[in-house]
Amino acid sequence: MCIRDRYLLTEEPITLRILLTSLAAFYVTVFACVLIIHSFMKRYRNLKNIIDDKNLQLEKAMRERNKLFQFTAHEIKSPVTTIKTSLSVLRSLYGKNLNPEATQLLQRAERRSDQVLEMVKKMIEITHYHLSRETPQLETVDFQEWLCKTVVSHQSVAESKHIILTMKKIEKDVQIAIDTGALEKVVDNLVSNALRYTNEGGSVEVIPYADNKIFGFIVKDTGIGISEDEQKEIFIEFYRTPKAKEMEKLGTGLGLNLVKEIVRKHGGKIEVKSKVDEGSDFRIILPLG
Repeated sequence: MCIRDRYLLTEEPITLRILLTSLAAFYVTVFACVLIIHSFMKRYRNLKNIIDDKNLQLEKAMRERNKLFQFTAHEIKSPVTTIKTSLSVLRSLYGKNLNPEATQLLQRAERRSDQVLEMVKKMIEITHYHLSRETPQLETVDFQEWLCKTVVSHQSVAESKHIILTMKKIEKDVQIAIDTGALEKVVDNLVSNALRYTNEGGSVEVIPYADNKIFGFIVKDTGIGISEDEQKEIFIEFYRTPKAKEMEKLGTGLGLNLVKEIVRKHGGKIEVKSKVDEGSDFRIILPLG
């Protein structure tokens, strides 16, 4: 015969009174927990609704802002084009009769009109990407060959500044389906920026890479560099670092923002590593396929 030990919570047997009291305490505790959880969930839902409402308002404001951005750019483009054309005609007809100071002012006005037109062009492109109006037009190309042709187009600028422009080769042939027109803008902006903000005698190197999942390229220069704090700002519209403004007066501050939008549209990302007076590395990372 098996004898089982019995353990009691109290020395005396549990009475009906103790049992009812324990059950009442248990139900009160459960009820209090339910009230607390219910109150928490109610506040959570209210907070979520507020956040969702603010997000919708923010998205609406961004859409309206982009539309205004695009409308303004289109309205500015026509008169600035007219001004630029008038300046060109004036210089061609009367340039020989103007004194050096007037010629210099005329040339300066032409440069400024070119800057404004470039800014307007990039503003329109950026708003198209923000408003998702730019649909990638895919084309299958040899990655290395396509990139080389795009980089080589900047060789004359590099030679004029006595900067060594090179591109590394990847061992295997990589066929990729990309929007060549859009990604050429990415390459052009990054390479032209590298050449613009690198002093004479410096170097700019383009390094392509590819594996089974991703592909992309790095634009590496020995230029003026970007401080850590400024690296957080350079992709914001119209932002230019003080050193960039000092080195190059003409600039829109829209190039890197456009690059970021194009890369984002293609499901990729851009990374930057830089040190002041030591140069910068811009890495473009895109999904393969």
